[in-house]
Amino acid sequence: MDHQSFTLTALPTVASISAGGILPRLITHDTYLTGHGVVQGWSTALGGKPVAVVAQRSTYNHEVDSGIGFLAWNQPAATHDAASFIAGASNVGYTFNWFYLDAAHIAYAVSGRDPIRSPNADPTLPTWGTGATEWQGFLSPAAHPHEVDPPQGWFTSWNNKPAPGFSAADNQYGYGPVFRSQSLDRAIARQLSLQGGHLTRADLVSAMESAATVDLTGAAVLPELLATVNPASQPPPVQAMLTELGAWLADGAARKKAAPGDAQYRHAGAVAAMDHLEVQLAQALFRTVLGDLTLGNGGLDLVDGVPYDCALLPMVFADTPNSRGAHLGSAYDSGYESYVVKALRLMRGAPVAAPFGAALSSRLCGGGLAACGAAVATALQQTASDLAAANGGSTDPASWTVSPALANANRAAAVAFPPGAPQTMPQYDAIAFRTLGLIGQPSLDWQNRPTFQQVVEFRG
Repeated sequence: MDHQSFTLTALPTVASISAGGILPRLITHDTYLTGHGVVQGWSTALGGKPVAVVAQRSTYNHEVDSGIGFLAWNQPAATHDAASFIAGASNVGYTFNWFYLDAAHIAYAVSGRDPIRSPNADPTLPTWGTGATEWQGFLSPAAHPHEVDPPQGWFTSWNNKPAPGFSAADNQYGYGPVFRSQSLDRAIARQLSLQGGHLTRADLVSAMESAATVDLTGAAVLPELLATVNPASQPPPVQAMLTELGAWLADGAARKKAAPGDAQYRHAGAVAAMDHLEVQLAQALFRTVLGDLTLGNGGLDLVDGVPYDCALLPMVFADTPNSRGAHLGSAYDSGYESYVVKALRLMRGAPVAAPFGAALSSRLCGGGLAACGAAVATALQQTASDLAAANGGSTDPASWTVSPALANANRAAAVAFPPGAPQTMPQYDAIAFRTLGLIGQPSLDWQNRPTFQQVVEFRG
């Protein structure tokens, strides 16, 4: 190992001063470097022997190599058609989904330095750094997902799996039948239907704006739930909640106000209920599986909905606009939606492209699929009860304006900052801006924003 230690002085910036940091800070970096990467932590092996834990990264010591690909893309002599664009992507080491368009063609390519594993390596487990399980080179450019002029006539990409059948990174557990890009797919397909198959730039932007307000959990999980559960067999409070959720789904399952000046969402009760219901469903279906694999206390320790002490699926149960409390806008990028959808489809015997294996299916809901009907019914009843309690005891879902998470946040604010004016759900979801000077920026109503948006049109 190469041990490096150095100290830096971090001077105050406009951002740090506005956050209360007015004095310089000394930051000491103490790093250990290995041939496989930077040491992330320390542990012990059998017999108490010390081991270093390293997160191996294919771009380690190759960070600047991607400049070759970017330089090619910026040179018309090097990049002048779809084929040369795809060739440029092969020189970008970072994993990213890229688009290309000119006056005649569109193309898609996925870059990245994707290692080929040794047959002795299990991607779900750590490997020894002794050389026995080293990477066997990298995936060839031709094997990376890419396409020119797809039959449907358009591409979308929004943090989804690069292509059917293409593998995921070791730390990516969210890939499945549900992706937030599907909200954009449906919006574009609707615009194409309305406009006779030809879109203007305004039509495309309209599709983008429509997709930006969709609650993906409502749009993807709720249809499967309503197809699996018989509302007539549920208690009256649950029936009323399912009716409200169904009306919201029929209206597009959007987190949207009826008018810009409104204080609440148009379907406030359904939005509040769905946020809580998705967590309840995920726990009901998978709690015993997660509990069996937890380390330490044998229970399920959650931080922002994440079972951090659990070896299986370390991600939030529901990645709603407010699940991380950061007010950043981005949502539905990672969560249990795909797992919940699969479980609900398996419950009613519907086709599933990649069903759970027997080891997992036999432990769902604490007793296999046969036990899931009762578990889902309990989740529905718990959701209706929790929502009523969070909304002053009201059992009318149409009157609900607060989720249990928002109720807790408002109570915490009232305790910490009396009198603590309560937030509404739109305020809870809103996109906030960091103050970098004396004048702040008002928050924006939530939209599921991408990193950037750009509209380009070639006219013949």
